[in-house]
Amino acid sequence: MIGQKIISALNLPFELAGRAHHTSPSIGVAIFSGLAADVDELIKRADEAMYQSKAAGRNTLRFYAPTISDVD
Repeated sequence: MIGQKIISALNLPFELAGRAHHTSPSIGVAIFSGLAADVDELIKRADEAMYQSKAAGRNTLRFYAPTISDVD
């Protein structure tokens, strides 16, 4: 729900240097449970989710989902 509110807010037109602009955000989310290996791994996961969001189209949000290869 929060992600959709962020997308809605970013979809509002804004003025920059006297011209109207629009955005179409792609958001990737990685949940931190306190057990993540490190900050770099968390950012990598959010980045993966963001690229999945971009692939799904404009104004989308995707959560990181571990794959079989992530399992030890």
